[in-house]
Amino acid sequence: MMENLFASSPNCFCYCFYHPTVGFWMGATPELLFFQDAKETAFLTMALAGTVGVNDEWDEKNIEEQDIVAGDICSNLEEIGLQPMAMEEFDVTYGSIKHRCTPITADCKDKTSFEIIDAINPTAALCGFPRKGALEAILQIEHHPRSCYGGVVGFKTKRTIEAYVNIRCVNFNKSRFTFYAGGGIMPDSVAEDEWEETNKKIGNLKKRMLTD
Repeated sequence: MMENLFASSPNCFCYCFYHPTVGFWMGATPELLFFQDAKETAFLTMALAGTVGVNDEWDEKNIEEQDIVAGDICSNLEEIGLQPMAMEEFDVTYGSIKHRCTPITADCKDKTSFEIIDAINPTAALCGFPRKGALEAILQIEHHPRSCYGGVVGFKTKRTIEAYVNIRCVNFNKSRFTFYAGGGIMPDSVAEDEWEETNKKIGNLKKRMLTD
């Protein structure tokens, strides 16, 4: 299953891990949360929010969604004394869909990687905006715990620190699979469209998990 998923997800950070308290998790996430070269003082993060079909044009709903997420990341970095700079947007393809990506960079100054990650995670793409009210709403509305979904997965070496948002993932054991994905709900969202988008996001993962 790992070989199938990893080979089919060249634009993602792919992983599989086990921990006795949360079990087995596997995923292919396209959303970079933090990257820093050990030789540099600057770091890179991104806003990855808008979603349409690979052949579709960007509509107002997805453009607004992307702007909210990018603006929220920059605001949260400014609150801890950093000066973020949003760079030119580009499209990221994921299976049958594409996302709008806004790279954001800043100098770490006196902040550690953990302080920066804590400031921007969870992003508005995962929890909503404004964060405090959205988190409270999630606790009231969602009936199933997110567990590791929406958390941080990554690694540190002598050369780099890399962290990614844990989306497009699956928790599994010998008897069952639980897939995790979600959509960005906006005031003009159509429920059926958001449900279809969510299914597309886990489509590749389901296909690789259920093969043979």
